[in-house]
Amino acid sequence: MLGCTVSKDPFYADDYSAEELDPDHMRFQVIPGRNWQGSEGTDLFAICHQYVSVGIVNNVG
Repeated sequence: MLGCTVSKDPFYADDYSAEELDPDHMRFQVIPGRNWQGSEGTDLFAICHQYVSVGIVNNVG
């Protein structure tokens, strides 16, 4: 796809669970999640739909 823009859509959609082991200790566990979507015309959309993303990105900094 030509002219892709950089996606501002969230890619990571992680969550976590919390379990109280005793009054002084907690266990936190990450539940991984991914957003396999993307706004049309963005690099994320292209990659998620098995296209090659082609665009111009200027690094800041």
